[in-house]
Amino acid sequence: MRFLIIDALYEQNIAQFYAARPDRKALPYKHVLAEMVQDSGVCAAWWLVNELNKISGVSARAIIANAPLLQKRWADEVGFRFKENDWFHKILLEQIRSVQPDVLVVFPTTLLRSGFIDQVKMACSQLQCAVAWDGVGAHSVAFIKEYDVVLSCLEHTTEFYRNHGKQAATLITGFDATVCHGQRGSELLYDTVFVGSVTLNTYDENRFQLLLEISRKRKVDLWMSNYPAWQPWSRNQLGLLRRFHYRQFREVWELGRRNHGQKFGKEMFSVLGQARICLNQHADFGNGRSAGNRRLWEATGMGACLLTDWQPNLDKIFKVDEEVVTYRTAEECIEKMDYLLAHEDKRKEIAAAGMGRTLKDYSPRQFAAGLLHQIQEIMKL
Repeated sequence: MRFLIIDALYEQNIAQFYAARPDRKALPYKHVLAEMVQDSGVCAAWWLVNELNKISGVSARAIIANAPLLQKRWADEVGFRFKENDWFHKILLEQIRSVQPDVLVVFPTTLLRSGFIDQVKMACSQLQCAVAWDGVGAHSVAFIKEYDVVLSCLEHTTEFYRNHGKQAATLITGFDATVCHGQRGSELLYDTVFVGSVTLNTYDENRFQLLLEISRKRKVDLWMSNYPAWQPWSRNQLGLLRRFHYRQFREVWELGRRNHGQKFGKEMFSVLGQARICLNQHADFGNGRSAGNRRLWEATGMGACLLTDWQPNLDKIFKVDEEVVTYRTAEECIEKMDYLLAHEDKRKEIAAAGMGRTLKDYSPRQFAAGLLHQIQEIMKL
């Protein structure tokens, strides 16, 4: 069974990779692909490729679809011509055509235009299953209609697609323990950290308000990506003033001045590995329905004590108050943060238990085995 797995990295992550290694632009495609995904530490496709290729009768390859220099390098090496204004879909379709997979797994479904998977099916006669991944609760039936099955790390998302007539299953991505190597500091530099996206839209409004309220009362080291750089007279900020949103104008500045900047890949894991407590807050559209964002396993896997928002299914993933700690309000979050910092032995105990659980039960091997099992069950139907 031949798998082809399409994934994407944060654009900032890709830019940082080439900025630190300008000579990689001239190196062979396969060499740069391997180095880029290993540097990111968060490429689920690469985890699957490594594990699936260990299984008899299975082969797997991965593509990072949104890396322009890398993708165009592949096209140059194989002599494929493309138009600059449509390089993304043209190159990706040719890559898929050249592999002729039995199973296609697509993580960044929102990057693909409508009708693309139908084009793939026409170009790949032996394709038996096209799998879409919805790890953020996009809940787009129209967009997913071209796929045969939907997988998600969120239980409520799986139920959504099943209720709309799609084959769907829940699958946890987990954590690659190899990123721990050299990243867990012997000296913990930070008491409480938050590392993640804060976009100031409907996805992250609760996250923004939580961090704002907590940071007013306690020290929290923040590394927020997608947070607007503070430019008082920028279009976005002037828009707030025109709409008389003076309070929000000030709040954006207030939280932003505490932002250390963005961290990706190994730099992000280094921060998590040097923290006593890692705060986590699910995006607004999934809040209160099910737990499943990657920080659950990244923070615990790096040995930080995870303090996360309560979700109804969390106790199916971790033992609450033994392997992770939960909160429902900002006040409760501060109360539990204070307790953990005042009781170091208890914090260490919970952090160690959480790390042990993640490394034991949520590895790339389990992820790959779960994916293969789901595909085999589906292809029997």
